[in-house]
Amino acid sequence: GRVELTPASGEPLTVPIRVRVSALSMPNELTLALGGWDYTDGPGRGITEENLEATVEFLRSYHVNAPWAVSAVMPFGKHDATGKMVEPPDTKRLDAWIARWPNARYYCVYNAFTKDVETPEDRRRVAEWITFYVEHLKKKGIAPSQLVLLLVDEPRNEEQDQRIVSYARVLREVAPEVIVFNDPIWKDPRDTSREMLELSGMLCPNRVSWLGSRGPYEEVYLPQRDAGRLLAFYSCSGPVRALDPYSYHRLQAWEAFRYGAIYQAFWAFGDTGGGSAWNEYSAPGTCYSPQFLDASGNTTSKHMEAIREGLYDYEYLVLLRKAVEQAEKSGRNPAAVRQARQLLTTLPAKVVDAEGAQAIDWHAPKQRDVADNARKEVLKALEALSQ
Repeated sequence: GRVELTPASGEPLTVPIRVRVSALSMPNELTLALGGWDYTDGPGRGITEENLEATVEFLRSYHVNAPWAVSAVMPFGKHDATGKMVEPPDTKRLDAWIARWPNARYYCVYNAFTKDVETPEDRRRVAEWITFYVEHLKKKGIAPSQLVLLLVDEPRNEEQDQRIVSYARVLREVAPEVIVFNDPIWKDPRDTSREMLELSGMLCPNRVSWLGSRGPYEEVYLPQRDAGRLLAFYSCSGPVRALDPYSYHRLQAWEAFRYGAIYQAFWAFGDTGGGSAWNEYSAPGTCYSPQFLDASGNTTSKHMEAIREGLYDYEYLVLLRKAVEQAEKSGRNPAAVRQARQLLTTLPAKVVDAEGAQAIDWHAPKQRDVADNARKEVLKALEALSQ
C-alpha cells in the first residue's frame, strides 16, 4: 500500500509501505509487570483531581499493572499502650484506589517509615496493622502476595537498612506472603545489609547504577534472585526529554529478561516537576513523566511508546521460551529448537551490550534498530517452531 502526505503547500508526498501480519498473537496480559510511582490514590505532584481518572485510564492502556499509592492508604488506626489495635483504620482512600485499578497484578504502597520497630509494643502494633490490611484485602479478592510495601525508599546507609529489617522481621513472621520491596542505592552494592536483602520479597536495583558497575551488582543480586527473591529494575534519571527513549526506556525490558527480572519501573508517571510536561522550562523542578502530563490529561510520547515496545520485546522472548519448551516436550523441530534456544541465550546481551546502547542521553550516538532487528529474529524463530 501507500501513505500520502499532503502539506499545506507544495506537492503531495507518497510513501510506499508493506505490512506483513503474523498469524501469531500477543496475549492481552503481558508477563513483565510495569509501575512508575504514579501515586494515583489522590492528587499530588502532576496528578490533580481533574486529571486523576484520565491518568489511570491512560496508564492502564500502556499496560501499567503495578500502581503505587502513598502511606495515607494504610493508616495505623488507634492502638493502646500494649500495641493492640483498639480502633480499625479508615479504609476509604485505600478502597477508592483499589477500585480505580481493578485486577492489578500488584498494589504497591510507599510507607516511608521514619522510626524503627524497637519494643514488643511496637512489634505488636505493626503485626496487628498488617494483619488488618491482609484480611481487608482478602475480602476484596486481593492476595497477600499482591501487596507490595516500600518501607524506606532508596536505603543507602546502615541506619536505613536496619529500619527496614526491624519492620521486615515482623512482616515475615506475621504476613510472609506480603512483598517487602527494596531499592537500595549503596555506592557499593556489596555494603548492603545481607539480612535486609534476605528479608526482601522483591529487590529492585537502579538499572543505570547496575550498568555502571555490573560486576558488583551481579555479585550481590543474582544469588539473591537464585535464592527466591524477585528481581526488578527501576530508573529515575532526568530530565526525561533529554533521555533516549531507545536506550533508557525500551532497553530496560531487555535487561530485565536478561537477568530474569519480573517487574520494571520508571520514576515517575506523575512527576511533572511542578509544572506542565508540555513546557518543562517553566517548571520549578525536574520533569520525569514520560508521557506529556498536564492538568488537562495525558498525551503519549516517544518515551511512553518506547516503554510499551520494551514490554512487547520482553513478551516476544517469553513466547519464544514457551514455544521452545513445548517443542522439546513433543520432540519436534529439533533444528528450530536449537536455533531458538541460541537466540534466547544470546539476543538480550547482544541488544543491551550493542555499541552506544548503555548511553542513556538522547544526544549520544547509537544504533537504534538493534532491538527491532532482534525482535524480527524472534518472530522468525516463533513461526518456525509453530510449523
